Amino acid sequence: MARSGKQITLRFSFNSHGGLISEPRTTYVTADTPPDVRETYWNAATAALKRCTPLQFTDGLGGALAGRPLAIRFVDERSF
Repeated sequence: MARSGKQITLRFSFNSHGGLISEPRTTYVTADTPPDVRETYWNAATAALKRCTPLQFTDGLGGALAGRPLAIRFVDERSF
């Protein structure tokens, strides 16, 4: 299922304590990606975010970032 060059971009927001507010939203997936491959990449990307959260924000950073949409792009650059 892995395919070199595939990309997925997720948009999400943190609360003031560094946790995700809700499930990330997909904003981009490489064109012509079959649904089963798209789901595999989404599962991997969201699992990576969940393993890293909650982040440890200072009060100031938590207040500044809380609720603001952020996007991160995951790129599969493996060579097979």
